Amino acid sequence: MRASAVATALVALSAVPRLASAVVSDADIHFRIFKVPSCARSGERTTLDAAQIARQFAEPVCRCQEAFVFEIYLSANVASQVGRLTGGRVEIWAGTNCNDPGTATGQRELRCAQLATPNLSAFTTAQDFCFTADQFSVATAASGSRPISCPEQQVTPGLWALVDENSDGTYEAKAQLQIPYDGQPPGEPVGQVAEAANEAVLVKWDVDPSSIADVDAFQVLCARGGGLQVFRGPPWSPGYKSIATECMGRTPLPPPPDGGAAPPTDAGVPDGASASPIVQAPGDDGGAGGAGGTGTTSTPVPPYGPFVGLDPAYVCSERLAKTVRSQRIGGLQNGIPYEFAVVAIDKVGNPSKVSALQLIYPTADEDAYNHYRDAGGKATGGFCAVAWSAAAAPLGLIVLLAIGAALAGRARVRRRP
Repeated sequence: MRASAVATALVALSAVPRLASAVVSDADIHFRIFKVPSCARSGERTTLDAAQIARQFAEPVCRCQEAFVFEIYLSANVASQVGRLTGGRVEIWAGTNCNDPGTATGQRELRCAQLATPNLSAFTTAQDFCFTADQFSVATAASGSRPISCPEQQVTPGLWALVDENSDGTYEAKAQLQIPYDGQPPGEPVGQVAEAANEAVLVKWDVDPSSIADVDAFQVLCARGGGLQVFRGPPWSPGYKSIATECMGRTPLPPPPDGGAAPPTDAGVPDGASASPIVQAPGDDGGAGGAGGTGTTSTPVPPYGPFVGLDPAYVCSERLAKTVRSQRIGGLQNGIPYEFAVVAIDKVGNPSKVSALQLIYPTADEDAYNHYRDAGGKATGGFCAVAWSAAAAPLGLIVLLAIGAALAGRARVRRRP
Protein backbone atom coordinates (compact mmCIF):
# COMPACT_ATOMS: atom_id res chain seq x y z
CA MET A 1 0.00 0.00 0.00
CA ARG A 2 2.70 2.37 0.92
CA ALA A 3 4.61 1.72 -2.28
CA SER A 4 1.44 2.13 -4.29
CA ALA A 5 0.62 5.41 -2.56
CA VAL A 6 4.11 6.77 -3.27
CA ALA A 7 3.84 5.75 -6.92
CA THR A 8 0.45 7.45 -7.22
CA ALA A 9 1.87 10.63 -5.70
CA LEU A 10 4.80 10.65 -8.10
CA VAL A 11 2.45 10.26 -11.06
CA ALA A 12 0.36 13.16 -9.80
CA LEU A 13 3.41 15.41 -9.40
CA SER A 14 4.65 14.56 -12.86
CA ALA A 15 1.33 15.72 -14.28
CA VAL A 16 1.77 19.24 -12.81
CA PRO A 17 3.36 21.61 -15.41
CA ARG A 18 6.82 22.67 -14.35
CA LEU A 19 7.55 26.38 -14.28
CA ALA A 20 11.01 27.36 -15.44
CA SER A 21 13.24 28.54 -12.64
CA ALA A 22 14.45 32.13 -12.80
CA VAL A 23 17.58 31.90 -14.92
CA VAL A 24 18.22 35.62 -15.48
CA SER A 25 18.76 38.06 -12.62
CA ASP A 26 18.81 41.86 -12.66
CA ALA A 27 22.62 41.89 -12.64
CA ASP A 28 22.76 39.73 -15.80
CA ILE A 29 21.24 42.39 -18.09
CA HIS A 30 23.69 44.80 -19.76
CA PHE A 31 23.43 47.68 -22.25
CA ARG A 32 25.62 49.47 -24.75
CA ILE A 33 24.59 52.42 -26.90
CA PHE A 34 25.88 53.52 -30.32
CA LYS A 35 25.10 56.51 -32.51
CA VAL A 36 24.37 55.60 -36.15
CA PRO A 37 23.58 57.63 -39.28
CA SER A 38 20.18 55.95 -39.55
CA CYS A 39 18.52 52.67 -38.67
CA ALA A 40 18.90 51.65 -42.32
CA ARG A 41 22.69 52.10 -42.03
CA SER A 42 23.20 50.78 -38.52
CA GLY A 43 26.47 49.08 -39.51
CA GLU A 44 28.29 52.42 -39.07
CA ARG A 45 28.57 52.89 -35.30
CA THR A 46 30.02 55.40 -32.89
CA THR A 47 30.23 54.10 -29.33
CA LEU A 48 28.94 56.49 -26.68
CA ASP A 49 30.34 56.38 -23.16
CA ALA A 50 28.47 57.59 -20.07
CA ALA A 51 29.73 61.17 -20.40
CA GLN A 52 28.73 61.34 -24.07
CA ILE A 53 25.29 59.91 -23.33
CA ALA A 54 24.76 62.61 -20.71
CA ARG A 55 25.51 65.33 -23.30
CA GLN A 56 23.68 63.75 -26.23
CA PHE A 57 19.94 64.08 -25.96
CA ALA A 58 18.92 67.65 -26.68
CA GLU A 59 15.56 68.75 -28.05
CA PRO A 60 16.80 69.08 -31.69
CA VAL A 61 18.21 65.53 -31.52
CA CYS A 62 14.75 64.29 -30.59
CA ARG A 63 12.87 66.36 -33.15
CA CYS A 64 15.29 65.33 -35.91
CA GLN A 65 14.71 61.67 -34.98
CA GLU A 66 18.40 60.86 -34.76
CA ALA A 67 19.06 57.13 -34.68
CA PHE A 68 20.77 55.07 -31.98
CA VAL A 69 21.49 51.37 -31.61
CA PHE A 70 20.97 49.84 -28.19
CA GLU A 71 22.77 46.57 -27.65
CA ILE A 72 21.26 44.41 -24.92
CA TYR A 73 23.20 41.34 -23.82
CA LEU A 74 23.23 38.88 -20.93
CA SER A 75 26.08 37.76 -18.72
CA ALA A 76 28.01 34.90 -20.29
CA ASN A 77 27.04 32.40 -17.58
CA VAL A 78 23.33 32.71 -18.37
CA ALA A 79 23.42 33.54 -22.10
CA SER A 80 23.95 29.90 -23.00
CA GLN A 81 21.13 28.78 -20.72
CA VAL A 82 18.30 30.92 -22.08
CA GLY A 83 18.45 29.08 -25.39
CA ARG A 84 17.12 25.97 -23.64
CA LEU A 85 14.02 27.77 -22.38
CA THR A 86 10.99 26.90 -24.49
CA GLY A 87 9.20 30.19 -23.76
CA GLY A 88 9.83 33.61 -22.32
CA ARG A 89 10.19 37.06 -23.71
CA VAL A 90 11.99 40.34 -23.12
CA GLU A 91 9.85 43.48 -23.11
CA ILE A 92 11.67 46.68 -24.05
CA TRP A 93 10.08 49.89 -22.81
CA ALA A 94 11.07 53.54 -22.64
CA GLY A 95 9.85 55.81 -19.87
CA THR A 96 9.59 56.11 -16.11
CA ASN A 97 9.08 53.10 -13.78
CA CYS A 98 8.18 50.87 -16.72
CA ASN A 99 8.72 47.75 -14.59
CA ASP A 100 5.52 48.61 -12.68
CA PRO A 101 2.38 47.93 -14.75
CA GLY A 102 0.30 49.80 -12.15
CA THR A 103 -3.08 48.97 -10.76
CA ALA A 104 -5.26 50.88 -13.22
CA THR A 105 -5.79 49.67 -16.77
CA GLY A 106 -3.35 51.38 -19.12
CA GLN A 107 -1.58 53.26 -16.35
CA ARG A 108 1.89 52.28 -17.54
CA GLU A 109 1.07 53.42 -21.06
CA LEU A 110 0.71 56.96 -19.72
CA ARG A 111 4.34 57.14 -18.64
CA CYS A 112 6.03 54.56 -20.90
CA ALA A 113 6.11 53.45 -24.53
CA GLN A 114 6.68 49.80 -25.48
CA LEU A 115 9.33 49.53 -28.19
CA ALA A 116 9.87 45.79 -28.82
CA THR A 117 9.11 42.30 -27.47
CA PRO A 118 11.79 39.82 -28.64
CA ASN A 119 11.92 36.17 -27.56
CA LEU A 120 14.16 35.45 -24.59
CA SER A 121 15.77 32.53 -26.43
CA ALA A 122 17.36 34.99 -28.88
CA PHE A 123 19.59 36.36 -26.13
CA THR A 124 22.15 33.58 -26.38
CA THR A 125 23.98 36.38 -28.25
CA ALA A 126 23.84 40.17 -27.96
CA GLN A 127 20.78 41.73 -29.60
CA ASP A 128 20.68 45.10 -31.37
CA PHE A 129 17.67 47.39 -31.41
CA CYS A 130 17.67 50.60 -33.45
CA PHE A 131 15.42 53.37 -32.18
CA THR A 132 15.13 57.04 -33.01
CA ALA A 133 15.49 59.61 -30.26
CA ASP A 134 11.82 60.58 -30.31
CA GLN A 135 10.86 56.98 -29.46
CA PHE A 136 12.62 56.94 -26.09
CA SER A 137 12.57 60.63 -25.13
CA VAL A 138 9.38 60.00 -23.17
CA ALA A 139 8.34 62.27 -20.31
CA THR A 140 5.86 61.52 -17.56
CA ALA A 141 2.54 62.60 -19.02
CA ALA A 142 -0.38 64.20 -17.26
CA SER A 143 -3.20 61.87 -16.26
CA GLY A 144 -5.33 60.84 -19.19
CA SER A 145 -2.83 61.81 -21.91
CA ARG A 146 -0.46 59.84 -24.06
CA PRO A 147 3.34 59.76 -23.64
CA ILE A 148 4.93 62.99 -24.82
CA SER A 149 7.75 62.83 -27.36
CA CYS A 150 10.33 65.65 -27.50
CA PRO A 151 8.98 67.42 -24.41
CA GLU A 152 10.27 70.90 -23.68
CA GLN A 153 11.48 69.94 -20.23
CA GLN A 154 14.24 68.04 -18.48
CA VAL A 155 13.49 64.37 -17.73
CA THR A 156 15.46 61.18 -17.19
CA PRO A 157 13.56 58.34 -18.81
CA GLY A 158 14.99 54.86 -18.85
CA LEU A 159 15.35 52.25 -21.56
CA TRP A 160 14.01 49.17 -19.79
CA ALA A 161 14.63 45.47 -20.47
CA LEU A 162 12.07 43.37 -18.56
CA VAL A 163 12.57 39.57 -18.63
CA ASP A 164 9.40 37.50 -18.40
CA GLU A 165 10.75 33.96 -18.49
CA ASN A 166 7.32 32.28 -18.42
CA SER A 167 5.35 34.82 -20.47
CA ASP A 168 2.97 35.12 -17.54
CA GLY A 169 3.25 38.87 -16.97
CA THR A 170 5.65 38.47 -14.03
CA TYR A 171 9.17 39.83 -14.46
CA GLU A 172 11.90 37.59 -13.12
CA ALA A 173 14.57 40.19 -13.99
CA LYS A 174 14.66 43.84 -14.95
CA ALA A 175 17.21 46.56 -15.69
CA GLN A 176 17.22 50.07 -17.08
CA LEU A 177 19.65 52.33 -18.89
CA GLN A 178 18.96 55.89 -17.80
CA ILE A 179 18.97 58.42 -20.62
CA PRO A 180 19.10 62.05 -19.43
CA TYR A 181 16.97 64.05 -21.83
CA ASP A 182 16.99 67.85 -21.86
CA GLY A 183 14.41 69.55 -24.04
CA GLN A 184 14.49 72.82 -22.11
CA PRO A 185 16.55 75.61 -23.72
CA PRO A 186 18.55 77.92 -21.45
CA GLY A 187 17.37 81.44 -20.80
CA GLU A 188 18.20 84.04 -23.42
CA PRO A 189 21.09 86.38 -22.52
CA VAL A 190 19.88 89.71 -21.13
CA GLY A 191 21.14 93.26 -21.55
CA GLN A 192 22.45 92.64 -25.06
CA VAL A 193 24.05 95.72 -26.64
CA ALA A 194 26.40 96.39 -29.53
CA GLU A 195 29.01 99.16 -29.62
CA ALA A 196 30.50 100.44 -32.86
CA ALA A 197 34.23 100.46 -33.52
CA ASN A 198 36.40 100.93 -36.59
CA GLU A 199 35.51 98.04 -38.93
CA ALA A 200 34.34 96.15 -35.86
CA VAL A 201 31.55 95.86 -33.30
CA LEU A 202 31.82 95.01 -29.61
CA VAL A 203 28.87 92.86 -28.50
CA LYS A 204 28.05 92.73 -24.77
CA TRP A 205 25.52 90.73 -22.76
CA ASP A 206 24.68 89.35 -19.34
CA VAL A 207 22.84 86.36 -17.88
CA ASP A 208 19.71 86.25 -15.80
CA PRO A 209 20.66 84.79 -12.38
CA SER A 210 17.74 82.35 -12.60
CA SER A 211 19.22 80.64 -15.69
CA ILE A 212 22.96 80.88 -15.06
CA ALA A 213 23.18 77.30 -13.73
CA ASP A 214 21.91 75.93 -17.07
CA VAL A 215 24.31 77.94 -19.27
CA ASP A 216 27.47 76.25 -20.49
CA ALA A 217 28.60 78.56 -23.31
CA PHE A 218 27.70 81.44 -25.64
CA GLN A 219 27.97 82.14 -29.35
CA VAL A 220 27.40 85.29 -31.42
CA LEU A 221 25.27 85.37 -34.58
CA CYS A 222 25.39 88.22 -37.09
CA ALA A 223 24.11 89.31 -40.49
CA ARG A 224 24.63 92.23 -42.83
CA GLY A 225 21.73 94.46 -43.86
CA GLY A 226 19.33 92.60 -46.10
CA GLY A 227 20.00 89.30 -44.33
CA LEU A 228 23.32 88.65 -46.04
CA GLN A 229 26.06 86.48 -44.57
CA VAL A 230 28.91 88.41 -43.00
CA PHE A 231 31.57 85.75 -43.54
CA ARG A 232 31.41 83.41 -46.50
CA GLY A 233 32.27 79.91 -45.39
CA PRO A 234 32.61 81.00 -41.73
CA PRO A 235 35.52 79.36 -39.90
CA TRP A 236 33.40 78.80 -36.79
CA SER A 237 31.27 75.72 -36.29
CA PRO A 238 28.03 76.09 -34.34
CA GLY A 239 28.53 75.18 -30.70
CA TYR A 240 24.84 74.35 -30.37
CA LYS A 241 22.40 71.77 -31.73
CA SER A 242 19.51 72.99 -33.84
CA ILE A 243 17.19 71.77 -36.56
CA ALA A 244 19.59 73.22 -39.13
CA THR A 245 22.63 71.41 -37.68
CA GLU A 246 21.03 68.07 -36.79
CA CYS A 247 18.40 67.16 -39.38
CA MET A 248 20.68 66.98 -42.44
CA GLY A 249 17.84 66.87 -44.96
CA ARG A 250 15.37 65.03 -42.73
CA THR A 251 11.96 66.45 -41.95
CA PRO A 252 11.83 67.42 -38.28
CA LEU A 253 8.94 66.66 -35.99
CA PRO A 254 6.80 69.68 -35.04
CA PRO A 255 7.84 71.53 -31.88
CA PRO A 256 5.98 71.02 -28.61
CA PRO A 257 2.97 73.31 -28.12
CA ASP A 258 4.31 76.84 -27.55
CA GLY A 259 7.81 75.38 -27.57
CA GLY A 260 10.24 76.55 -30.20
CA ALA A 261 10.17 78.13 -33.61
CA ALA A 262 8.85 76.59 -36.79
CA PRO A 263 11.52 74.51 -38.56
CA PRO A 264 13.43 76.38 -41.27
CA THR A 265 13.30 75.49 -44.92
CA ASP A 266 16.42 74.98 -47.02
CA ALA A 267 16.51 78.76 -47.47
CA GLY A 268 16.81 79.31 -43.74
CA VAL A 269 13.32 80.82 -43.51
CA PRO A 270 10.65 79.19 -41.29
CA ASP A 271 7.98 77.17 -43.06
CA GLY A 272 4.98 79.30 -43.88
CA ALA A 273 7.06 82.47 -44.24
CA SER A 274 7.90 84.27 -47.43
CA ALA A 275 11.34 83.97 -49.00
CA SER A 276 12.11 87.49 -47.76
CA PRO A 277 12.75 88.10 -44.05
CA ILE A 278 9.72 88.26 -41.73
CA VAL A 279 10.89 91.75 -40.80
CA GLN A 280 12.76 93.45 -43.60
CA ALA A 281 16.41 93.72 -42.60
CA PRO A 282 17.34 97.40 -42.40
CA GLY A 283 19.71 98.94 -44.90
CA ASP A 284 21.85 97.25 -47.50
CA ASP A 285 25.44 97.26 -48.62
CA GLY A 286 24.99 100.64 -50.25
CA GLY A 287 26.25 102.63 -47.28
CA ALA A 288 25.13 104.15 -44.01
CA GLY A 289 21.96 105.96 -43.28
CA GLY A 290 18.89 105.74 -41.11
CA ALA A 291 18.72 104.94 -37.43
CA GLY A 292 22.04 104.12 -35.88
CA GLY A 293 24.02 105.52 -38.81
CA THR A 294 26.49 107.22 -36.50
CA GLY A 295 27.42 103.91 -34.93
CA THR A 296 27.13 105.24 -31.39
CA THR A 297 24.13 103.18 -30.29
CA SER A 298 22.49 99.86 -31.08
CA THR A 299 18.80 99.54 -31.83
CA PRO A 300 16.80 96.36 -31.02
CA VAL A 301 14.92 94.90 -34.00
CA PRO A 302 12.81 91.71 -34.27
CA PRO A 303 14.58 88.54 -35.43
CA TYR A 304 13.96 87.14 -38.91
CA GLY A 305 14.72 83.97 -40.90
CA PRO A 306 18.41 83.17 -40.27
CA PHE A 307 18.14 84.08 -36.60
CA VAL A 308 14.83 82.31 -35.95
CA GLY A 309 16.29 79.09 -37.36
CA LEU A 310 19.77 79.71 -35.86
CA ASP A 311 21.29 79.14 -39.28
CA PRO A 312 24.92 78.00 -38.74
CA ALA A 313 26.00 80.12 -41.74
CA TYR A 314 25.44 83.19 -39.55
CA VAL A 315 27.72 82.12 -36.69
CA CYS A 316 30.24 84.93 -36.12
CA SER A 317 32.32 83.75 -33.16
CA GLU A 318 33.82 80.67 -31.65
CA ARG A 319 32.05 78.86 -28.82
CA LEU A 320 32.67 81.16 -25.85
CA ALA A 321 33.08 80.07 -22.24
CA LYS A 322 30.17 80.59 -19.87
CA THR A 323 32.14 83.28 -18.00
CA VAL A 324 32.53 85.49 -21.11
CA ARG A 325 30.31 88.58 -21.31
CA SER A 326 31.58 90.37 -24.44
CA GLN A 327 33.05 89.60 -27.84
CA ARG A 328 34.64 91.85 -30.47
CA ILE A 329 33.67 91.00 -34.08
CA GLY A 330 36.17 92.37 -36.58
CA GLY A 331 36.50 92.29 -40.35
CA LEU A 332 33.38 94.44 -40.89
CA GLN A 333 32.77 97.42 -43.18
CA ASN A 334 32.17 100.91 -41.86
CA GLY A 335 28.86 102.60 -42.59
CA ILE A 336 26.98 99.37 -43.34
CA PRO A 337 24.23 98.02 -41.02
CA TYR A 338 24.84 94.79 -39.15
CA GLU A 339 22.61 92.81 -36.80
CA PHE A 340 23.88 90.83 -33.84
CA ALA A 341 22.40 88.37 -31.37
CA VAL A 342 23.93 86.28 -28.59
CA VAL A 343 22.82 82.68 -28.05
CA ALA A 344 23.23 80.89 -24.71
CA ILE A 345 24.00 77.14 -24.94
CA ASP A 346 23.32 74.56 -22.25
CA LYS A 347 25.31 71.44 -21.38
CA VAL A 348 23.66 69.21 -24.00
CA GLY A 349 23.73 71.81 -26.78
CA ASN A 350 20.24 73.33 -26.60
CA PRO A 351 20.43 76.97 -27.77
CA SER A 352 18.39 79.77 -26.29
CA LYS A 353 15.82 81.55 -28.42
CA VAL A 354 16.54 84.82 -30.18
CA SER A 355 13.87 87.43 -29.47
CA ALA A 356 15.68 90.62 -30.55
CA LEU A 357 18.69 91.71 -32.63
CA GLN A 358 21.02 94.62 -32.10
CA LEU A 359 21.32 96.85 -35.19
CA ILE A 360 24.60 98.74 -35.42
CA TYR A 361 26.78 100.54 -38.00
CA PRO A 362 30.57 100.20 -37.61
CA THR A 363 32.18 103.64 -37.83
CA ALA A 364 35.60 105.21 -38.36
CA ASP A 365 34.78 108.07 -35.95
CA GLU A 366 36.91 106.95 -33.05
CA ASP A 367 40.00 108.53 -31.53
CA ALA A 368 43.50 107.10 -31.32
CA TYR A 369 43.13 106.02 -27.70
CA ASN A 370 40.00 103.98 -28.44
CA HIS A 371 41.78 102.23 -31.29
CA TYR A 372 44.76 101.57 -29.00
CA ARG A 373 42.36 99.94 -26.49
CA ASP A 374 40.63 97.91 -29.25
CA ALA A 375 44.05 96.66 -30.35
CA GLY A 376 44.72 95.36 -26.85
CA GLY A 377 46.44 98.29 -25.15
CA LYS A 378 46.20 98.24 -21.35
CA ALA A 379 47.54 101.64 -20.25
CA THR A 380 45.10 104.23 -18.93
CA GLY A 381 44.78 107.78 -20.28
CA GLY A 382 45.36 108.69 -23.91
CA PHE A 383 45.51 111.37 -26.58
CA CYS A 384 41.76 111.56 -27.11
CA ALA A 385 41.94 114.75 -29.21
CA VAL A 386 43.78 112.93 -31.99
CA ALA A 387 41.17 112.02 -34.59
CA TRP A 388 41.35 108.54 -35.96
CA SER A 389 40.66 108.34 -39.67
CA ALA A 390 39.26 105.45 -41.67
CA ALA A 391 42.80 104.68 -42.88
CA ALA A 392 43.89 103.55 -39.41
CA ALA A 393 47.63 103.58 -38.65
CA PRO A 394 49.44 100.69 -36.94
CA LEU A 395 49.65 100.71 -33.16
CA GLY A 396 53.41 101.29 -33.21
CA LEU A 397 52.94 104.47 -35.23
CA ILE A 398 50.42 105.75 -32.68
CA VAL A 399 52.96 105.34 -29.90
CA LEU A 400 55.73 107.05 -31.92
CA LEU A 401 53.46 110.00 -32.74
CA ALA A 402 52.49 110.37 -29.10
CA ILE A 403 56.13 110.32 -27.93
CA GLY A 404 57.12 112.80 -30.63
CA ALA A 405 54.37 115.21 -29.62
CA ALA A 406 55.49 115.07 -25.98
CA LEU A 407 59.17 115.71 -26.85
CA ALA A 408 58.28 118.62 -29.13
CA GLY A 409 56.29 120.21 -26.32
CA ARG A 410 59.23 119.95 -23.91
CA ALA A 411 61.59 121.49 -26.49
CA ARG A 412 59.31 124.52 -26.94
CA VAL A 413 59.27 125.06 -23.17
CA ARG A 414 63.09 125.03 -22.98
CA ARG A 415 63.45 127.68 -25.73
CA ARG A 416 61.41 130.26 -23.86
CA PRO A 417 63.52 133.17 -22.41
